[in-house]
Amino acid sequence: MKESGKSNILLIGLPGSGKTTVGKLLASKLKCSVYDVDDHHLESVWGCSVADKLTELGDYGFLEAEGHATKQISKSNSIISLTGSNPLNSEAMRHLKKEGYVIYFESAHESIVERCEKMRVNRIVGQSSYSLSDIL
Repeated sequence: MKESGKSNILLIGLPGSGKTTVGKLLASKLKCSVYDVDDHHLESVWGCSVADKLTELGDYGFLEAEGHATKQISKSNSIISLTGSNPLNSEAMRHLKKEGYVIYFESAHESIVERCEKMRVNRIVGQSSYSLSDIL
């Protein structure tokens, strides 16, 4: 990974697309750390769950706060599993892409809806106003 000066792999995709699962497998194979933006970064920066912050700030406030917090990430030699909404903040993405390669995960919408329902995901921007199918 380091030959080009970039030392991270950024995993981007919708919630339930497999970023966390594949990130753990990749990190094991590449012998590097895995960093989940939701669980390892946002919740420690905010001191509360991502779902609670989304409820507190609403969709637009959340996207702004998430972008600000994401710009604080400083990692090297890591697999970074981004949130489903990270790509909506261009400044945060520019910050992350300086140090990493991007891999996009694509899955059928039906599979994502099924996985998110099974995992009881409640931290998706827009979820308070729309069904997950409508968001997708």
